[in-house]
Amino acid sequence: MRTILMAGGFGTRLRPLTIKIPKPMVPIANKPIMFHVINLLKRHKFINISALLFFQHDVIRNYFQNGQEFGVNLSYVLPDEDYGTAGAVKYSIIKENINEPILVISSDILCDFDLTKALESHKTKNAKATIILTHTKDPTSYGIVITDDKSNIEKFLEKPSWGEVFSDLINTGIYILEKEAYDFIPENVEFDFSKDLFPLLLEKGIKINAYIDNGYWKDIGNISEYFSANMDCLESKIQIDVEEENIENTNFFVGKNTNINFTSNLEGHLIIGENSIVEPKSKIKNSIIGKNVRIGKNCNIENSIIWDNTQIAQDSEVRNSIILDNVSIGIQTFIDDNCVVSSNVKIGDNVIIKPNIKIWPNKEIESGAILSSSLIWAEKWSYMLFAKYGVTGLANLEITPEFCTKLGSAYATSLKEKSTVVCGRDTHPVSRLLNRALMSGVLSCGVNVEDLSDTPIPIIRYIIKTTGKSGGFYLRRSPFDTEFVDIKFFDNNGMDIVSSKEKTIERLFFREDFRKSSINKVGNLNFPYHTIESYNNSILNKLNIERIKEQNLRVVIDYSFGSASKILPNILGKIGIEVISLNAFIEPNKTTRTKEEFEQAQNTLSIITKSTNSQLGIMLDSGCEKVFLVDNHGEIIDNEKAVRALILLQSQRLKNKKIILPVNASFMCEKLCNDLNIDFYESPFTMKELMYNAYNLKAYFSADANGGFLFSDYQYFFDGIYSTLKILELLSLQDKNISQLANMYESTPKSKVLIPCPFDKKGSVMRKLFEDTQNTDRLTTFGIKIYHKDIEGWVLLYPEEDKSYFAIEANAKTQKDLENLIDTYKEMVKKYI
Repeated sequence: MRTILMAGGFGTRLRPLTIKIPKPMVPIANKPIMFHVINLLKRHKFINISALLFFQHDVIRNYFQNGQEFGVNLSYVLPDEDYGTAGAVKYSIIKENINEPILVISSDILCDFDLTKALESHKTKNAKATIILTHTKDPTSYGIVITDDKSNIEKFLEKPSWGEVFSDLINTGIYILEKEAYDFIPENVEFDFSKDLFPLLLEKGIKINAYIDNGYWKDIGNISEYFSANMDCLESKIQIDVEEENIENTNFFVGKNTNINFTSNLEGHLIIGENSIVEPKSKIKNSIIGKNVRIGKNCNIENSIIWDNTQIAQDSEVRNSIILDNVSIGIQTFIDDNCVVSSNVKIGDNVIIKPNIKIWPNKEIESGAILSSSLIWAEKWSYMLFAKYGVTGLANLEITPEFCTKLGSAYATSLKEKSTVVCGRDTHPVSRLLNRALMSGVLSCGVNVEDLSDTPIPIIRYIIKTTGKSGGFYLRRSPFDTEFVDIKFFDNNGMDIVSSKEKTIERLFFREDFRKSSINKVGNLNFPYHTIESYNNSILNKLNIERIKEQNLRVVIDYSFGSASKILPNILGKIGIEVISLNAFIEPNKTTRTKEEFEQAQNTLSIITKSTNSQLGIMLDSGCEKVFLVDNHGEIIDNEKAVRALILLQSQRLKNKKIILPVNASFMCEKLCNDLNIDFYESPFTMKELMYNAYNLKAYFSADANGGFLFSDYQYFFDGIYSTLKILELLSLQDKNISQLANMYESTPKSKVLIPCPFDKKGSVMRKLFEDTQNTDRLTTFGIKIYHKDIEGWVLLYPEEDKSYFAIEANAKTQKDLENLIDTYKEMVKKYI
């Protein structure tokens, strides 16, 4: 059997450890990660290895040569392009003329799996493909796998959200494949194992065997994982081969020709490489020290990793940190927790380096300095750039102009040179500041920008879609927190970019692999005219204006101090609607409302709608994506009732058409759709998921049950301006008022409770719930939704995305049934935590 060893990773998230060396060569316990993987393969007699290389491949070749010194036969393959995981393996198969079964394994993992037993399982089951799985506490960073009772794989989810985690079994990236399986991989095209090959095998009826190994496994994906992997080796949580010799009756491993002064104090677990020197009265505890390292008198090294050829002068202290190779540290210098000092750094005497500092290679710190900010050429962000609402962070602290310039460069590099994108922002001064920095980054990479300034999000989406632009971005103050800003990116359809595009931008950002254009090829910045006029006309062309004019409607509209106040009044004037306007001016500091401020604004809208005998009250959010309604009696229409009212308003048009509702929409919404013979699909409840499902399923109408409405006769995105006008048109075509429609179906009680749940328990809780509810009537679009049709109710179970809680949402016909549902599932969830 041939082994294909994946060794082409950039190690972007391990920077600065991987600036000078490729990820497989980063040392664990003084040996490259790839060394430990090869040793694992050798122990299980997988000795014929083809290594797939890419980044800094010469470093790997020079170290391992033909593999004979390490007891294996090693050859190398260098793909000419990025073909994805499976595509790269197929490239290797063709280049090496492989016709036998293969084992695929990554060179950047640390594990002690029993590969022999995995192969036996593969042969016993006569499998064409076997995936080695393991349990983990946080499955969201990996591809999770769902198996049946015969250990066959049923389903894959690549890097799921917590609501999609139905198992804590993850794909470890170790595969055994017969020729019949890898023959399905096409040549010279990008192709992935989890996203492409394995789903294709299942589609073809080829069963995939799951072998579960509960041994040690760690993906060395970031610096904290790297640090903990080294500490795990020290504490013998995994058995690895080290060349240092064990000192009898201790947990100390010391290399040849290393001199440790007898007055030094060694504690805990230690590995100290050959030819190193520890001078008198120094203390070393729970640390890994490389080769040719000199530690001066009275030093204190604790819980740290120090690479080869580093010098630490007397009276210095290093705690819980990583010091790379060829570093020089002066006397009486203190390096505090969670620091990383890169290669060839010179640190003077009496220096204090504060916690969490990263120092990039070849820097020099003067004596007496106190370093409280990182010295790098690339700021380290979080290990994930994109979050639930795009790129989100503290304004001008985390998301700074410098950060935005690099983010803009990464985004532009993901596009073709000379592309054109559209951008916009809200009215806050910090949004203007940061948006200009974003534009600078984009322009520097040869991409043109059309700046629409303070324009609502839906108009940015509309202009991108209708003018054939390559994409766009929008920067705004977060609607949820006044201190945060959000950056949203759009594709050429005006939709939020897909996760694969986010990963591309992340990779370029962390790697700083930006395309820099020459002086004659930088992008052009334009400020297009007539865009609002084009948008207004497109809406007017979609509406039955004459019918609206006949009704002589009077409405109250709260513009929430947003930029819709510059656009909507003009349209309303053309269709003859009498409008009483509230907050119809730009006030940047009031665009983010607290819960209390929002409720107060709704109450004010209610009072004015009733006192003016208006047919409808409408509140737009400041981003102009959502609308909230008040009926002709001044009653606030809750979001569920608003959804039902709009379905009823369109009931004739929706016959034999599909609509999209969030998975937590009430049972009465489902009943209404069934009564009207309307086909509906339950979607995850984020706006991004709803938009994509509406687009992919060609749904006529969608709603997020939180003020967002999508009318696909116009566009496949949420637009508060169009929603406002569409609702007025629909009302003008009916003899009933909004109050009658909203109350036609009785609301049923709903509830949501949060149960404290540590992040490392979420995966196992979801797996056990998934297993225990297999025989129920359930839906797993998002979380686990279990239907109880006998009481006209349901319960939805899912972990909160970014909080240490497990959510239980329920809906039932009566309050008593609701409470029983909540209590039953609360006990079930608590049992598994």
